[in-house]
Amino acid sequence: MIRLLAAAVLGTALWACPSAPARETATTAPTATPQALPEEPRRHPPALPAPVGLPSAPGEAGLREFVSAFLQARVAGDATRARDFLSPTALDQYERHEKGLNFMAMSFTGFEILSVNAADANSWEVRVKIRREDEPTQEVLFVGPGADTSNTQRTWIVRGAGKP
Repeated sequence: MIRLLAAAVLGTALWACPSAPARETATTAPTATPQALPEEPRRHPPALPAPVGLPSAPGEAGLREFVSAFLQARVAGDATRARDFLSPTALDQYERHEKGLNFMAMSFTGFEILSVNAADANSWEVRVKIRREDEPTQEVLFVGPGADTSNTQRTWIVRGAGKP
Protein backbone atom coordinates (compact mmCIF):
# COMPACT_ATOMS: atom_id res chain seq x y z
CA MET A 1 0.00 0.00 0.00
CA ILE A 2 2.83 2.37 0.84
CA ARG A 3 4.43 1.56 -2.51
CA LEU A 4 1.20 2.38 -4.31
CA LEU A 5 0.87 5.70 -2.47
CA ALA A 6 4.52 6.61 -3.18
CA ALA A 7 4.06 5.80 -6.87
CA ALA A 8 0.96 8.01 -7.03
CA VAL A 9 2.77 10.94 -5.40
CA LEU A 10 5.78 10.48 -7.68
CA GLY A 11 3.57 10.26 -10.76
CA THR A 12 1.69 13.43 -9.80
CA ALA A 13 4.95 15.28 -9.19
CA LEU A 14 6.39 14.26 -12.54
CA TRP A 15 3.16 15.15 -14.34
CA ALA A 16 3.11 18.67 -12.72
CA CYS A 17 6.75 19.48 -13.64
CA PRO A 18 7.36 20.68 -17.15
CA SER A 19 9.63 18.45 -19.10
CA ALA A 20 13.02 19.77 -20.13
CA PRO A 21 13.52 20.31 -23.86
CA ALA A 22 15.51 17.52 -25.42
CA ARG A 23 17.82 19.81 -27.33
CA GLU A 24 17.75 23.39 -28.55
CA THR A 25 17.90 23.47 -32.30
CA ALA A 26 18.05 27.24 -32.81
CA THR A 27 21.31 28.95 -32.05
CA THR A 28 21.14 31.62 -29.39
CA ALA A 29 22.71 35.03 -29.77
CA PRO A 30 26.07 35.34 -28.10
CA THR A 31 25.83 37.00 -24.71
CA ALA A 32 27.23 40.49 -24.35
CA THR A 33 30.51 40.86 -22.55
CA PRO A 34 29.81 42.38 -19.15
CA GLN A 35 30.85 46.02 -18.83
CA ALA A 36 33.49 46.85 -16.28
CA LEU A 37 32.08 48.67 -13.28
CA PRO A 38 33.50 52.11 -12.48
CA GLU A 39 36.04 52.37 -9.72
CA GLU A 40 34.66 52.66 -6.24
CA PRO A 41 34.54 55.18 -4.74
CA ARG A 42 33.69 57.01 -7.90
CA ARG A 43 35.84 59.96 -8.75
CA HIS A 44 33.88 63.08 -9.58
CA PRO A 45 35.09 66.61 -10.13
CA PRO A 46 34.59 68.82 -7.08
CA ALA A 47 31.13 70.28 -6.73
CA LEU A 48 30.85 73.96 -7.47
CA PRO A 49 28.63 76.07 -5.25
CA ALA A 50 25.40 77.11 -6.87
CA PRO A 51 25.40 80.84 -7.51
CA VAL A 52 23.23 82.56 -4.99
CA GLY A 53 21.91 86.01 -5.72
CA LEU A 54 22.07 88.88 -3.31
CA PRO A 55 18.94 90.72 -2.20
CA SER A 56 18.31 93.44 -4.76
CA ALA A 57 14.82 94.82 -4.17
CA PRO A 58 14.73 98.61 -4.60
CA GLY A 59 14.07 101.16 -1.91
CA GLU A 60 14.60 101.15 1.82
CA ALA A 61 12.93 97.75 2.28
CA GLY A 62 15.34 96.18 -0.21
CA LEU A 63 18.25 97.94 1.45
CA ARG A 64 17.25 96.57 4.86
CA GLU A 65 16.94 93.06 3.41
CA PHE A 66 20.41 93.37 1.85
CA VAL A 67 22.05 94.64 5.06
CA SER A 68 20.30 91.95 7.13
CA ALA A 69 21.56 89.20 4.81
CA PHE A 70 25.11 90.64 5.02
CA LEU A 71 25.03 90.76 8.81
CA GLN A 72 23.48 87.28 9.07
CA ALA A 73 26.37 85.86 7.04
CA ARG A 74 28.84 87.56 9.37
CA VAL A 75 27.10 86.34 12.52
CA ALA A 76 26.98 82.81 11.06
CA GLY A 77 30.74 83.02 10.42
CA ASP A 78 30.33 82.56 6.66
CA ALA A 79 33.18 84.78 5.46
CA THR A 80 32.90 83.60 1.85
CA ARG A 81 29.23 84.57 1.66
CA ALA A 82 29.77 87.84 3.54
CA ARG A 83 32.52 88.91 1.07
CA ASP A 84 29.91 88.75 -1.72
CA PHE A 85 28.29 91.85 -0.22
CA LEU A 86 31.44 94.00 -0.31
CA SER A 87 33.06 96.32 -2.82
CA PRO A 88 36.84 96.09 -3.15
CA THR A 89 37.15 99.25 -1.02
CA ALA A 90 35.00 97.87 1.81
CA LEU A 91 36.81 94.52 1.75
CA ASP A 92 40.13 96.37 2.06
CA GLN A 93 38.81 98.39 5.01
CA TYR A 94 37.74 95.23 6.84
CA GLU A 95 40.95 93.34 6.04
CA ARG A 96 43.07 96.24 7.38
CA HIS A 97 40.81 96.50 10.46
CA GLU A 98 40.48 100.18 9.62
CA LYS A 99 39.24 102.16 12.64
CA GLY A 100 38.84 98.91 14.60
CA LEU A 101 36.55 97.16 12.09
CA ASN A 102 36.32 93.42 12.58
CA PHE A 103 34.89 91.52 9.60
CA MET A 104 34.51 88.11 11.24
CA ALA A 105 34.57 87.17 14.89
CA MET A 106 33.64 84.01 16.72
CA SER A 107 31.96 86.18 19.33
CA PHE A 108 29.29 87.74 17.03
CA THR A 109 25.91 86.69 18.41
CA GLY A 110 23.42 88.97 16.64
CA PHE A 111 22.77 92.36 15.13
CA GLU A 112 20.35 95.25 14.99
CA ILE A 113 19.85 97.92 12.33
CA LEU A 114 19.79 101.16 14.29
CA SER A 115 19.17 103.70 11.51
CA VAL A 116 18.93 104.06 7.75
CA ASN A 117 19.55 107.48 6.20
CA ALA A 118 19.67 108.49 2.56
CA ALA A 119 23.09 110.02 1.93
CA ASP A 120 22.25 111.10 -1.63
CA ALA A 121 20.08 109.99 -4.56
CA ASN A 122 21.51 106.45 -4.67
CA SER A 123 23.55 105.97 -1.47
CA TRP A 124 22.52 105.08 2.05
CA GLU A 125 24.22 105.31 5.42
CA VAL A 126 23.22 102.41 7.66
CA ARG A 127 24.17 102.35 11.33
CA VAL A 128 24.21 98.85 12.82
CA LYS A 129 24.87 97.36 16.22
CA ILE A 130 26.58 93.96 16.27
CA ARG A 131 26.10 92.00 19.47
CA ARG A 132 29.12 90.13 20.73
CA GLU A 133 29.73 87.91 23.72
CA ASP A 134 31.80 90.59 25.44
CA GLU A 135 30.28 93.93 24.44
CA PRO A 136 28.36 95.19 21.41
CA THR A 137 30.03 97.24 18.71
CA GLN A 138 28.63 99.67 16.16
CA GLU A 139 29.47 100.18 12.50
CA VAL A 140 28.36 102.56 9.79
CA LEU A 141 27.87 100.92 6.39
CA PHE A 142 27.79 102.98 3.20
CA VAL A 143 25.55 101.10 0.76
CA GLY A 144 24.49 101.78 -2.83
CA PRO A 145 24.79 100.40 -6.32
CA GLY A 146 28.25 99.35 -7.47
CA ALA A 147 30.68 96.59 -8.32
CA ASP A 148 31.50 93.72 -5.98
CA THR A 149 34.97 92.20 -5.57
CA SER A 150 34.53 90.17 -8.79
CA ASN A 151 33.61 93.38 -10.68
CA THR A 152 29.94 92.33 -11.05
CA GLN A 153 27.57 95.29 -10.94
CA ARG A 154 25.06 94.95 -8.07
CA THR A 155 21.93 96.84 -7.10
CA TRP A 156 23.26 96.98 -3.54
CA ILE A 157 26.85 96.67 -2.37
CA VAL A 158 28.61 97.75 0.83
CA ARG A 159 30.84 100.49 -0.63
CA GLY A 160 32.59 101.29 2.61
CA ALA A 161 32.44 100.84 6.37
CA GLY A 162 33.57 102.68 9.46
CA LYS A 163 32.96 103.28 13.13
CA PRO A 164 30.53 105.97 14.25
